[in-house]
Amino acid sequence: MSTDKITLEITTEKINETYTPIYVPIFTLLTNQKKYEEKVGQVKLEEANLIGDAKARKITEQDTEIKHAQSAKEKKNFVKYFFGIKYKQSGFQDNTDFTKIANIILDENMMHFDKIVFQGDLDKGGVPINDALWNSTDKDYITKPSSTISSTTSLNDIKEIFDELIQESEENVGNIPKQFILVGKFANNLGKYINNTATTYLQAIRDAYNATGKQISFEVAPQNIIKDLDTNNSNGVLLFAPQKVTFHYTKLPSIDDQGYNAENKYTWMNLFFGSSKVSIDKLGAMIKKPLILT
Repeated sequence: MSTDKITLEITTEKINETYTPIYVPIFTLLTNQKKYEEKVGQVKLEEANLIGDAKARKITEQDTEIKHAQSAKEKKNFVKYFFGIKYKQSGFQDNTDFTKIANIILDENMMHFDKIVFQGDLDKGGVPINDALWNSTDKDYITKPSSTISSTTSLNDIKEIFDELIQESEENVGNIPKQFILVGKFANNLGKYINNTATTYLQAIRDAYNATGKQISFEVAPQNIIKDLDTNNSNGVLLFAPQKVTFHYTKLPSIDDQGYNAENKYTWMNLFFGSSKVSIDKLGAMIKKPLILT
């Protein structure tokens, strides 16, 4: 049957290799990544953390020993589980658009995966099973008190919000590259033009940081990853230092297998992706600032 021949020519590897995502995921900002075995279970993440002050002390000629730094093992839990979907198409239909359908399924689930990385896969109590970008129980995740933004809030007032987050982060991790993610309608406000200029609020803030040599980047969270957030948690700013944050994952969305069922006369393909966890390697590497818009 011709359908069988077409399916055999379109291999799983070819589908995944030729896939060019239309959607640009937020999770790609997490450049420090660690992949795990594609099996259900739990991983105990053991991280060595310093205890107390690790700054070197001045040594004089009278000193007989140098200052000691100590560390302790900290354990974090990564729950591994998977999501999957099967697509079937009758063998009596023309399936020359099989690759197109595969790309649509990949795009849809890349968005789904991205939303989980951002919000977390929440349990019945609203707590993320694994820590995410916007919702986290990591002990080094900092959530600042919320501030109110109104129509009378000035550009300088808005920049002060960013300045405070950058300062707190720099005190802990230094002047390393940092990434802002703008969440909700607040991002729309920053996209407005300053009166009588062709410059947006965001452009002015970004230019100010570039002028002082700070390595600051900005991204806006797309609506598909924030649309289900609670009203009191749907606006704000997230600052993180990619070099001090680890993205743990098992499997990115991909076509796992495909074929033709000769007995029941249908073409099929399976897509799977795994759970993920965002782990903070150092205090100050991720700071969340909720905002209230009035």
